[in-house]
Amino acid sequence: MSNGMVGKGSVKFGPTGVLYLMVAMLVVAVVVMHIRRNGKTPRTMPPPVIVNNLPIKVLWNFGSHGLGTLPSIVVPTSNGDIYAMTTTGGKYGSGILCRFTSNGQRSVIMNMPKRTMASMPPSLIAGPSGWLYGTMTCISTLPIAELIALNCKTGTITVLKKFVPPKMLRRPLRHMMYGVPGAFAISLKILGLHQNALYISENVPFGIQPPRILRYSLNSHKLSTFCTFTVRRSSIVPGSGCTSLIFGPNGRIYGARETGIGTPSGDIDPGDIFTSTAGGRIKVVHRFSALKFFMRNDDGANPVQLAAANNGDVYGITARGGQGGNGVLFVLAPGGKFTVLHDFSMTSTGMNLSGLHPANIAIAPDGVLYGAATLGGTHEHGAIFRYIPGKRSFEVIHEFGQPSSGGSQQDGAEPVALGFGSNGNLLGVTEFGGDLGSGTLFEVDLHHKS
Repeated sequence: MSNGMVGKGSVKFGPTGVLYLMVAMLVVAVVVMHIRRNGKTPRTMPPPVIVNNLPIKVLWNFGSHGLGTLPSIVVPTSNGDIYAMTTTGGKYGSGILCRFTSNGQRSVIMNMPKRTMASMPPSLIAGPSGWLYGTMTCISTLPIAELIALNCKTGTITVLKKFVPPKMLRRPLRHMMYGVPGAFAISLKILGLHQNALYISENVPFGIQPPRILRYSLNSHKLSTFCTFTVRRSSIVPGSGCTSLIFGPNGRIYGARETGIGTPSGDIDPGDIFTSTAGGRIKVVHRFSALKFFMRNDDGANPVQLAAANNGDVYGITARGGQGGNGVLFVLAPGGKFTVLHDFSMTSTGMNLSGLHPANIAIAPDGVLYGAATLGGTHEHGAIFRYIPGKRSFEVIHEFGQPSSGGSQQDGAEPVALGFGSNGNLLGVTEFGGDLGSGTLFEVDLHHKS
């Protein structure tokens, strides 16, 4: 038949139709290969349970009268005081340390020194006898990372240890002229305080040295190496090293790390969860699976925070990965079983009601886990969620970004840090929003009966 028909009553296929059919078959083949490669069909996560927003109170609006901008840390203390740190603003533009007391008094404890900046990611932790310990990076001619002690009574800073970049990184600094502040500085992050010793993540830029965890004794003031990470042979550029370290009730140490940001094949290394002995011997207990299209996989990638429950379970969040590429909430049982509890993916309506890219989690004394998602929610400015292990329920208890009459997000936007106050309520900071758009220090009333 010369007219392109395939018999009487059959379907006509012109050149365009054949092209469409070939494209459709190719799409089906790609989907089938993707499913087979992952070993199972993609999981469909149920939408989160949205509860009534719990009452939230803004304790501090950043951005006015030298109060700093871009808050990134909140540190509650046992006496009821709350400390917060900003990475910019203040007298010198280098951030501030401020205090909010239990009786409602607000004060700026200190302006961070001129031409310094909080390390990225920043860190601050409460120590014994009213001291705070943190890190900062000097961005003068030679960027120097410093481990510091802050005396909240006198408002003074004591440098405990300086970290100078290796010699091979110093020469380019003479010709930089501050074009990229701190680009060659060592990255420091305080991971925790255990048995009167600080545990610190150290990462040297450009993979000059493998990432390490350091131990600084507050008794002897000596710095030692707790463990050194071996960069996987497949990694061509080391990652940011350890991102979280916790000391479980069973005496075991658990950590999360990003082991690299690239491989020869072009894939992104998603990181792993490890356990360690007191002597620093490392054993990987879960390695996150390779990322596929749009930063997606089944178990998450780039772990950013861990939290230990009293029964030995270890909870954690990842910033990426999962079915939507937006992170997951997971639990690691004492026996090593890894389970995804919640996937921060879009619902059928196309919205991320449970939030995007979780940034911080904390476990309350009653065992309930609370977390902050930086973005997402109904207003796309972040959310606070909680997971109740006994009920296996995931709930959103506050969504940020509800505009006020003036158009600003009065409660804040993009929460990044959490902690529990002495009254049992949840505390946190947002990087943006508030009356002045420069972030808030907030308190969520967990005792409210809805």
